[in-house]
Amino acid sequence: MLRYIAIILSLFIVCLFAFGCTESEKEPISTPTAPHNENTTSNQTINNDSRTIDSENSSDASIAEEDSEESNDISEIKSTGILAAHAEPQTLKLPAHELTLVITNSESGTQFLYGRAYSVERKTESGWESIPFVLGVEFYDDLRSADERAEIKVDLNDCDFEFAPGRYRIVFPIYDTYLYAEFTVE
Repeated sequence: MLRYIAIILSLFIVCLFAFGCTESEKEPISTPTAPHNENTTSNQTINNDSRTIDSENSSDASIAEEDSEESNDISEIKSTGILAAHAEPQTLKLPAHELTLVITNSESGTQFLYGRAYSVERKTESGWESIPFVLGVEFYDDLRSADERAEIKVDLNDCDFEFAPGRYRIVFPIYDTYLYAEFTVE
């Protein structure tokens, strides 16, 4: 019996992923592949209805959007208007090693299927640099409905890296969009 339930749930998740989880038939926002470089335009948000960029003063999250297919330039966008992310706490004092990635979905009637997978990057003089995970780190999938607040525990001990004071960010993919939640280590 449990086997049948697992198969049905798996098929349901595959169908949601294959056919999309939103009622909207809008074109998805295209994003680059890793590594993520920074050419920022601060305090902006994506207007999901027209896919234009409007000014907004928000500091919770960033979403990357590829400026053109011929260019590697990336603009950091603060929020999609639907999804937002931020790290709690914003400043981590060593030897602490745990953060919470908070993701909120504010659009009524829309669901997003996404996993708990994320990556961590550090700010260097040349841009953002990926930090590798230790072997054996696993991530699980979730389905989040509108107006929900999802919290994902981020354990920096899962990274194969000795953290030092500086700027870091959690990169969280949802479909073809990346949410960025920056934090500092002191």
